[in-house]
Amino acid sequence: MHEEIYINRLMDLLGRLLKDQRAEIDAAVDIIANALMNDGVIHLFGTGHSSLIAQEAFMRAGGLLPVNAILDERILLSGGSLNSTINEKQEGLAAEILSGHQVRSTDAGIVISNSGRNAAPVEMALEMKKAGIRVIAITSIVHSESVASAAPGGKKLMDVADVVLDNYAPYGDAVVRIPELDSAMGAASTVTGAALINSIFILAAEKMLSKGSRPLALPSGNMADADYTRIQAAMAELAGRIKYI
Repeated sequence: MHEEIYINRLMDLLGRLLKDQRAEIDAAVDIIANALMNDGVIHLFGTGHSSLIAQEAFMRAGGLLPVNAILDERILLSGGSLNSTINEKQEGLAAEILSGHQVRSTDAGIVISNSGRNAAPVEMALEMKKAGIRVIAITSIVHSESVASAAPGGKKLMDVADVVLDNYAPYGDAVVRIPELDSAMGAASTVTGAALINSIFILAAEKMLSKGSRPLALPSGNMADADYTRIQAAMAELAGRIKYI
């Protein structure tokens, strides 16, 4: 029964993603399309489970090239979940991480954080803006509004991004309450975040085509009949700008 509640609640949230924030979606699509049409790279960053959204859009079958996932073991689950939780609150770490990536003024950034309160995502957005690029946030507005900032200066991600996309996850992320348990179950932000980022990439591709520009859509690396010629040539050119290509 509760698993059906979970799926139904996800469906409700997914139905709101594009319908209830159309102006914000359009603004995000403009940023992405304009960057790609000007030979820019889309830089993605998240900590902990939010990094999964960055990885979802990186070198992804059905995704776009060029996309650069900003990955660092100190803020990833693979480096230890407790370490990630500690390090995402560390002042100055975002600048150090970003310094290992090539960022140009024609690029764009997407920073993902469900709570939007910790130092790493807030400072990453600010560092990206210092580099001259526009920044899209994917966050839970209701969660962010329910907590105090843990970042220096008291800012949250939604306060510093150029465009804010709401993932509509509730406060605490989980959407299913089982009476016998102390905490709710069934997180929403990974599902809605992945849907959001794939949707805006699809819309950006359509916008580029409408302006006479052909985006680089990635086929699966496990298709026998796919033509990788254009992709391989582009990847060779982008090797210095996409760290983990």
